[in-house]
Amino acid sequence: MNRLVFAGVLLICICFHGISGEDRKTFNHDEFEGFEPAPPDPQDEIPLRNVKSVVEHVSETIRSTPLPQPRTYYVEGVFATILVVYGLVYWIGRRLNERTVRTHVDSILPLLKTQFSHIGDSDGVLVKESQSSFYVRAVGRQNCIGIQLSFELRRRQDLFSLLLELAFPSVDTLIIDVLLEDDAYPPVVFAVCKRREEKKLRKALKDLADFAGPASTSEDLPESLCVLSESDELAGSFLTPQVIQLLQSYESMVQLLHFSDQGIVSQKHKKSLQFKFKLPSEDAPEKGHLLLKLVFYLISVVPKLKLSKQAQQKAEKRRAELAEEQEKKNHQARQEAAQEKKLQKLKKTKESWANLSDAERQKKEEKLKEKELRKRMMKSAKVIHG
Repeated sequence: MNRLVFAGVLLICICFHGISGEDRKTFNHDEFEGFEPAPPDPQDEIPLRNVKSVVEHVSETIRSTPLPQPRTYYVEGVFATILVVYGLVYWIGRRLNERTVRTHVDSILPLLKTQFSHIGDSDGVLVKESQSSFYVRAVGRQNCIGIQLSFELRRRQDLFSLLLELAFPSVDTLIIDVLLEDDAYPPVVFAVCKRREEKKLRKALKDLADFAGPASTSEDLPESLCVLSESDELAGSFLTPQVIQLLQSYESMVQLLHFSDQGIVSQKHKKSLQFKFKLPSEDAPEKGHLLLKLVFYLISVVPKLKLSKQAQQKAEKRRAELAEEQEKKNHQARQEAAQEKKLQKLKKTKESWANLSDAERQKKEEKLKEKELRKRMMKSAKVIHG
């Protein structure tokens, strides 16, 4: 049925198209001679005032619409400038640090060679850890396993660190770590530090907190320095007139002299010395020579150190007490760890039992009872045979 309807509609369209074509072909223009079109109706005309109002509205809209502004690149320019400045600071600061450390190493190297048989390691004499951290190692000296001179310089290559220094100034530092033989000297904890840094150091360094306290010293010691010691007699052994004279001369450069048998440098070699100095300027390398000579002098003094019998017994007793306290803490920590492990195991067991049926749970309980019974029988057998 649908096909018949569609065929009928198609036939009607074809016939209409044919008739329209014939009409177009036989159209006669003479039929419309003398025909005058009707005049336009005034009501259909658009009033002029309406046209003017529309034009004014469009003009006002165009004037009030902001013109697109040309794109600016202020943000991109600022970031590009920061990157360029950061790159320049990095390059210049890196070169300055390298020049500073090489100047000092070249100056002290002859003095190091007079004290140690071998300078440097597999990486060379001067080893660069970062753009502001370098070190030199030396070995081969009596009573001394080795020495390391670490140059911790200002982060001149870092723009943000330089800006931070405006509020928190920093200085170039020379840190000298010395490892000594285990029998080099008796049990000793002794330090000379800046008076304003005393509390901070006692919190940061455990050996000073456990063993050392303020000690009476010579009146010639600079006012800005203080002594922390296990006993007063150590100050007289280390702070000889020559040492005090050097401390007076270079008071502003001395930050720390630290002697300890508690492994402040290495846990493998407990007895060690540590010195911290403000690095002298490149124009005064002789100051670095004198400070290094002070270190070598103290390395030589340490093996000659002798404590009185009373001071020796006091030092050994204090170390035994601390060792016992530490052992108790370790034992308590092990017990807490075992208890925690037991609780975790019990928690897992309860979680696994919660998913069991009544029959499975009863079967598991019977197995546990049998296991506990066997343990008791084994213990009883041991007691009888014992």
